[in-house]
Amino acid sequence: MATCPRGERALTELGKELAGWQWPVVAFESPQRLPRSMTVLARVVPDRSCAVCRELTKRHEEVALGTVAELAERFGEPVRGEVTLVLGAAPPVEPSGEEAAAAVAELVEAGVPRRQAAELVARLTGASRNALYRGSL
Repeated sequence: MATCPRGERALTELGKELAGWQWPVVAFESPQRLPRSMTVLARVVPDRSCAVCRELTKRHEEVALGTVAELAERFGEPVRGEVTLVLGAAPPVEPSGEEAAAAVAELVEAGVPRRQAAELVARLTGASRNALYRGSL
C-alpha cells in the first residue's frame, strides 16, 4: 500500500508507470485530494477498473466501482472520511505478430527446433502456431 503523490506532475508520472502494471494497486488518499488525483488518473488510465472506498469497516461505509474516468466524474468534489483507492490490474498487452515472429526467430537462432519454438511462442502469445512456423521458414 502507498499514499498517492501530492503534486500533479508526480501523480501523472505514477499513472503512466501504473498503466503497464499487471497488478492491482491499493493507496490511501486524502479526501481533499481525491478529486484532483482522480482527474489526473483519468487522463492517464481512463478505462482502468477502479474502486473508491470510503469509511471501510464503519457505519457509513461506501464502495464505488467503475472505471477511473467514471469515478473521476462522480468524485469531482472532496468527500468526507478515510479514502482507499484501488486500481484494478491492467489488461495484458498482447504482442504483435511481428514480435511473436521475432521471438520464434530468436529461439531458432539459439538452437531451439523450429517446431518447438513456434509451439512455445504460440502458447505464450495466443498467436497461431502454424502461422508462426510458416513465418519462420
